[in-house]
Amino acid sequence: MGKHALLITMGIALVALLGGCFTPLPPVLELDPDGTLDFGTDVDKLFLIIDNAGGGLLHWYATVLGEADWLHFTPREGIGRGALTLTVDRTGLEPDTTYSAALLIVSNGGEAQRTVTVGGTGDEVPLPALPRVEDVTVTGFTVPKGMFAAGISGGLSGSGGSGAPAPSSTTGSPWAASPGEFGSVLHEFVRQFDRGSGAGAGSISASGSATRVAPAALPADYEGAFVLSWMSLSEADGYRIYSREGSAWNFVTEVAAGELEYDDDGYGIFVLEGDFDVGEERTYAVTAVGAGWSEGERSVEDRGIIVPPARLVTPSPGSDVTGTPRFEWDAHPDGTGYGVYVTTGSLTNHIWHVVLGGGDTSVRFPGDDPHADPSLAPGEYAWYVVARGPVVNGKTGGMAVSKTGSFFVVE
Repeated sequence: MGKHALLITMGIALVALLGGCFTPLPPVLELDPDGTLDFGTDVDKLFLIIDNAGGGLLHWYATVLGEADWLHFTPREGIGRGALTLTVDRTGLEPDTTYSAALLIVSNGGEAQRTVTVGGTGDEVPLPALPRVEDVTVTGFTVPKGMFAAGISGGLSGSGGSGAPAPSSTTGSPWAASPGEFGSVLHEFVRQFDRGSGAGAGSISASGSATRVAPAALPADYEGAFVLSWMSLSEADGYRIYSREGSAWNFVTEVAAGELEYDDDGYGIFVLEGDFDVGEERTYAVTAVGAGWSEGERSVEDRGIIVPPARLVTPSPGSDVTGTPRFEWDAHPDGTGYGVYVTTGSLTNHIWHVVLGGGDTSVRFPGDDPHADPSLAPGEYAWYVVARGPVVNGKTGGMAVSKTGSFFVVE
């Protein structure tokens, strides 16, 4: 056997051996919703979500079994998660008659059918249009790793809270589980900066630098997400989120109205987690979904950006300070503002905060907050900084929540 043939034989044997040791999970076709897709007599558009419940990459295509000239759908094929849009043409359908067709989805993860039905009326009855979703805001957020999963509620050790360890700028934010309010808290940071609801120094306008943050990997101990908010609609059963890449809009996910978080003004809030880098900018839009899976007009788009966190400098973790400590942090690249927070228990229950401009990197308690006590009482505290910037679409494009730093006020 020649050397070349021997190498090929050895390579085939090695591939077979490795393949036997590392068998990847196969793709598994999954469709949503279950059951019949019914246009009834007045629905014009339905959706079928195609997803992969297994591993690998799902390749699929759709077809109608038999003749059903009244049924149209797009796209015909796709890779990975997708949304099939079904429309109906009732021209020529007999009144008081129900028509049925079988929609077949074939993939490398199996095949599945859905029955599609429509009632002929003789006259087209348009479905009342859902209102367009308004006031969509997209903000990129950077937070200490683990915060998305753990939530943001908890307490300092010995402070009467949850018994979590005292925060430090080396271990991150040790908040106990309360993920249900996480998006609302991040949304409140946006409001404090951009909608005039901040305390202390007050909120500042989005007139700062519009320079984009230089692309880089997020620090290993931080993670990113995009927080979306919009004015909720009483007519909506849910919402669909789309992302834009170039001129194309891609379906991202659908969320039921009851699964959103809400603030006191009726804004729905949704957190999109992902593997994002510093400087990564994303554009999103939202549509409302109503009865019969009908869909409203797409909202005006908005953009957000992932930004790096500010590093805390003074006071150092665990240090003793006076009742009027001075807080210092490193400047945030292209930052247009900072929120400085002091807490005795959790991210949500801070006892003091001020909002400062992008040129400030320090403040002494109590700043110019007219409602704060002249000094902090003796005890254990934690502080953190929310950095803001740059400006995207005339508002804050990204925010970064720093790790927390603990300190002790002594007599």
